[in-house]
Amino acid sequence: MTDTPPPLPPFNDDGYRTEEPAITFTIDRVVVARKNEIYRAWIDPELFQRWIVPPGQELVSLSAEPSGETVWRTKGGTDEEPITYVLAPQTLDAYSAMEIQFYTSAVPGMMGEHPVYLYLDLDKHKWEGKTTSTGYKLRILYHSTTLWRYTSRVDLHTFWLEATERLTRLVERSSILRETTA
Repeated sequence: MTDTPPPLPPFNDDGYRTEEPAITFTIDRVVVARKNEIYRAWIDPELFQRWIVPPGQELVSLSAEPSGETVWRTKGGTDEEPITYVLAPQTLDAYSAMEIQFYTSAVPGMMGEHPVYLYLDLDKHKWEGKTTSTGYKLRILYHSTTLWRYTSRVDLHTFWLEATERLTRLVERSSILRETTA
């Protein structure tokens, strides 16, 4: 008997778009960096690859398409085949917000049909009239409880939580705000 679930059922186009998402997971951080430094780490392929790949995984390939879509593949020691991940931006508000569809081949039937929606919000934090940090909020929205159960099997919400920690360390180390608040 295999531990792999059957592929996800076909996506119902009326589902997520006409009603509230079934499950939302939010990661909220205050990052000692400017909004543009965090935003750049999401859209610059050189920076992106430095925080998105988990420890113990090897980056097999990374491509950034002119449309803004980013596709990367990783392989761990126990993986038979590389795992594919896709970020497909839907709307961008430069330096403030992004709405992205996310897919992974780690979940059977998810690629290209069952997106997890990522919403990134960046807000300035000021203290004594100076910008001191950025409020970073990443909301992860699952259009159905079935998708939540399937992505939970590969611990997808923990993937994004740990990626946020790596992103935070990366941008804070090189941020010009670090020098002004130290």
